[in-house]
This record gives sequence, structure tokens and C-alpha cells, in this order.
Amino acid sequence: MTTKMMVFCGTMVCALMVAATGCGPQEESVPGAAAPAMPDAAPIVEPRATPIDVPAPLNVAIDDVPAGGYCSLDVINGQPASGASVTVGNEARFGGWVGDADGQVPGDVQLVMAGASVVYGIPLKMDVDRPDVAQALEMPGLARSGFGLSTVLDVEPGTYRLSALIGSPTIANCAFNAELTVAAR
Repeated sequence: MTTKMMVFCGTMVCALMVAATGCGPQEESVPGAAAPAMPDAAPIVEPRATPIDVPAPLNVAIDDVPAGGYCSLDVINGQPASGASVTVGNEARFGGWVGDADGQVPGDVQLVMAGASVVYGIPLKMDVDRPDVAQALEMPGLARSGFGLSTVLDVEPGTYRLSALIGSPTIANCAFNAELTVAAR
């Protein structure tokens, strides 16, 4: 099989996986519901952590933010996002995509880690090509909706619900339907 055929077949498989997972507008999440992740579809981009990429406490009641947008957290450290775990102080790499309710790449997004007593946010930059997402959802505006984030998780140990806080054009919280366990050193 030629390289072009392999890329074409891979793209088609990714598009079918996106379509089959039923990605669409976010509704109220059901605790314990399976995440509509696409682990094989996510490109893994590993930018280096910078001071702006570290988790910082957010002063927001995340459960009071209306659900909305389109999103998927595909991988954490190269593995499916669902059920991932890391150790405090270690590097973590996140890969996925986010779109606003209008099917566009939002300008202001944070990866949210909501724990029992604290909520952390990490700025996300959507700059990874995701033609599979744009094609599967028939939303050309999501062609560069992918993100790759590398950060050091210097946070309180615990289990965190993960979501994307979209700040513009309308504030919304897009649940990734995944949890991350951060273990003590």
C-alpha cells in the first residue's frame, strides 16, 4: 500500500470514528457515562510547557457554567483519555479538539480540571489541523480545532473531571466525559 493510500485510509477511518461516536452539541452529562473519545484519531502534538501552560486555580463555579460547544479529549500521555492517571509534578500531554456552538474555533479556551475542592485552568491554543473533525461534523470552521498541550501538573492530588471552558463568543463548558487521577509523589 502506498503512503498516499495509507494516509487516505487513515483519514477515512478517523472520519468514520468521529461520525460513529455521535459528536455533537453538549448536553448535561450523566455521571459515569462513557466518553465519546476517538483515541486513534488524535494527532499527538507535544509542545514544551511554558509558564503560561501551568495549571492555575480558577475562580469559577464550573458546574454553574452552561454546557455547550463541541469537543473531545482524545489522549493523555499518548493513551486514551478516559481513566488516565499521572503523578503530581510530572509532565502531562493532552491532545484533542474544541469548537464553539457555531462550529468555529474559539479564541479563548481553557482545559479545566475540576476537583473536589479546587478547579484549575490551563490555557489552550487550537492550532492543530483536524480535517477529520471538520469533515465528520460537516463544519469547515473546525479544520484547525485541534490542540496539543504539554504541562507539569503541580496540583493537589485527587481525581479531576476534565472539560473545556469556552470563553468566547459565549461562555460555555464542554465536558470531555473523562477523569484524570493525579497521585501524590
